[in-house]
Amino acid sequence: MTTKSLTEKELSISLRLSLSKLRADRQRGIGIPYVKHGKSVRYNIDDVYQYMKENTYPKKGEII
Repeated sequence: MTTKSLTEKELSISLRLSLSKLRADRQRGIGIPYVKHGKSVRYNIDDVYQYMKENTYPKKGEII
């Protein structure tokens, strides 16, 4: 099974987030799940979509 993954730069551009924001989140152990291959960081596209789904507000059925 092959799954598409994004580099931190690709994800930064896609989500319009700074590289420093992604790096700070990784250092704090928060944010989008990632995989490290040596010094390279990759974000599985399915994990990105799942993270976005779980962190969408307001939640369905939630009263504002």
